[in-house]
Amino acid sequence: MNRNSDGICECTGLQNYSAFDHRLGLTALVASSPICFLLWSLSLKLVKGYVAAGLTLLFIFMVAVFGYGMPARAALSAAVLGMISGLWPIGWIILTKTIKYSLVLLGFVILVVVLEAWVAPSIPQGTTMEHIGH
Repeated sequence: MNRNSDGICECTGLQNYSAFDHRLGLTALVASSPICFLLWSLSLKLVKGYVAAGLTLLFIFMVAVFGYGMPARAALSAAVLGMISGLWPIGWIILTKTIKYSLVLLGFVILVVVLEAWVAPSIPQGTTMEHIGH
């Protein structure tokens, strides 16, 4: 590890874009294999979505560590960062949709109460729906 004058570790990693004996086609095939695995498990094997996503995450981890030679600690860190980056927007969408639903429901309840208060005094006491229709 290289440390600068402040004692902060300046770790650099080598990114190898042509990992398999400098054969770009094979590298691209290995890089696309997790997506193919995900689509295969969802469409042909009919695995539930969350199970397929977890298996694909393990598959990606194995490809990164064994295929590309990425250090396991860095691969685990990247996986955690990816999960957080993916879950945050989904959680935000769910939160905003829940709030919007609650506001629409509250608005509907208020509308019903206001209409009831407006219409109820104009209907004579003891009137039923049969009397209104005729």
